[in-house]
Amino acid sequence: MLSAEGWHEHYPATGSVEDLVDEMTGRIRDMLSPVMRIREELSFGVAFSWHLENLIEGRWVSESTCGLFFYPWFGRKSEEIYSNNLLPPRDAHMAL
Repeated sequence: MLSAEGWHEHYPATGSVEDLVDEMTGRIRDMLSPVMRIREELSFGVAFSWHLENLIEGRWVSESTCGLFFYPWFGRKSEEIYSNNLLPPRDAHMAL
């Protein structure tokens, strides 16, 4: 399982251990660059949904979403963006 902020995703080990390690380290590497971000949705300031997004051809595309079943449904909605610029984008981004 990989998690960041409220977002999380389970990645099954279906191939070799080396392939899983390569995929996870590549994904973590991408999360530390400006080509991947987490978009958090809030209602009345309570976080209820998280989206892992990739920058593809200038557009943010959701790769994975998770959220809560119960939250303040009728509250005022807002969102927070969490991104990193610690590393430059890698050439193999989206080659997973």
